[in-house]
Amino acid sequence: LVAMVRCLDSHAMPPLAEFAERNVANPDWRYRAAAAECLGVLVDLDRAVQEPYASLASDPVEAVRDST
Repeated sequence: LVAMVRCLDSHAMPPLAEFAERNVANPDWRYRAAAAECLGVLVDLDRAVQEPYASLASDPVEAVRDST
């Protein structure tokens, strides 16, 4: 799953989110486990985007700081 997301980048996020939302409360534990895996990947992706973005807020170049 992680390798697929790395290849598809942001295109993978909507289907993962939809799957997770649809199955997080599924009576079948297999679907809930898969939903948890999807949520974990989404959280990792979110962190991967947030950290570099946050560092741009303190960039020494004003034009870069202003774009955040």
